[in-house]
Amino acid sequence: MGTPIIIFRGTSGLNTVDDPARIPMAQNAISDVAELVNMRVDSSGRPSKRVGQTLIEPGSFHSMYCDGWDWFVAKDRDADTAIYQVGNDGTLAGVMSGLTIGQRIAFKKYGAKTYYANGMQYGIIEDGVSKTWESGEYHGPATDRSFSIPSGITHLEVHSGRVFASAGNVLWWSELFRFDLFDQARSLIQFHTDIRMIKSVQGGLYVSTEQNTYFLTGNKPSEFTIVKVASFPAVEWSESIESVDGGDIGFDPGLCALWVSPEGAILGLPSGQILNLTKNKIIYPENVRTGFGCLMGYNFIHGAVNNLTIDTNLKNKASSQYLYFDANSIVKFNHGYWAAGDNGIYSLGAVDVTNTAYLLTATMDFGINNDKRLRYVYLSLESTGNLSLIINTEKVLAKTYAVTISGTGQQDVRIPISRELYGRFWTFKISGTCDFWIDEIKILPILRDLKI
Repeated sequence: MGTPIIIFRGTSGLNTVDDPARIPMAQNAISDVAELVNMRVDSSGRPSKRVGQTLIEPGSFHSMYCDGWDWFVAKDRDADTAIYQVGNDGTLAGVMSGLTIGQRIAFKKYGAKTYYANGMQYGIIEDGVSKTWESGEYHGPATDRSFSIPSGITHLEVHSGRVFASAGNVLWWSELFRFDLFDQARSLIQFHTDIRMIKSVQGGLYVSTEQNTYFLTGNKPSEFTIVKVASFPAVEWSESIESVDGGDIGFDPGLCALWVSPEGAILGLPSGQILNLTKNKIIYPENVRTGFGCLMGYNFIHGAVNNLTIDTNLKNKASSQYLYFDANSIVKFNHGYWAAGDNGIYSLGAVDVTNTAYLLTATMDFGINNDKRLRYVYLSLESTGNLSLIINTEKVLAKTYAVTISGTGQQDVRIPISRELYGRFWTFKISGTCDFWIDEIKILPILRDLKI
């Protein structure tokens, strides 16, 4: 009867750059795919259903932040925005109200204090209570310097014992270990356009403006060297709170930053070098200003708010796309993951059994130039429910076959294919709402109209 041909035993991820007909089939059958929706790819290339969202608290939430056991979120209410501290069980405790509605809030924790600012108001949270962030008393040699807290702060970061704060196109820094002392006349750098991101790594600071991304080398502001590392900006609010060790993903050891840009997902090494992880395979939407990013294991879940969500495995750079994912910020708390979105706060621990997930292969001819039929398609997979297999050729419209699952665990399913389905170029789509993992696809072709 012939030997089946393996056409899939894993994926190197979604490819929206190349035409599906031009995506090559790798010799090891681990290839790019034309569509990979509501699924994620592990480090071995195995695709599976993405995590789902379980609504914990309804409402319009944003600016979720977590560092250690301090977890905060902002909620837009009818007349204002309020900051809440989130408890271990997801309950909300009010911290601050009366903030300007709709303004994203930057948080940064240092020691027992969490500093916050939204461009209009700012403060300090300690022991669940919001306090005024005001200039402190200077102690030291006599000086004519004047200290105050900058107004209009939109972004915050801590680097080498100082807090860095941006307002408009100006980056200020505090005195060493004195976050209440800013010399606004001397301790600043002015950029050409407004600042969108400040992110610390061991070797310096990544700073994005509305036009470019820079690296400020060093740990002392007086010794900073400003190097432009990209001629494009970060997507605002897209930087991941969590960092990844470069040694775990094929680079030199050291904590690396992650953020999103209009050109792709960016890895910022401690040295100031940046790497675009997705540029060769994913087209990102243009002119997107705000987004989100979170490291979930070795998968960087990131996106542009209300536009696109991508899940990229950092070990093999394989990406997938999420649809119907309500998030503008995601955090890790107590070994779990949580998202804030326009419609509520969600836990991300459960499998998504609401939205349809599917994998669509590239167009392929199996290395056989003439038309062919298929006697069988063989699937090796795990699934908690029945699936659908949709097959297309250039000669016949899509045919759908039921994939009936019996029992649990790893299993092989053989699907007979009707004779009316034929052609040279074939695509295969596996779809379902249940939880499933795809390990292998094999086909048994029958040659038709042999051409010399």
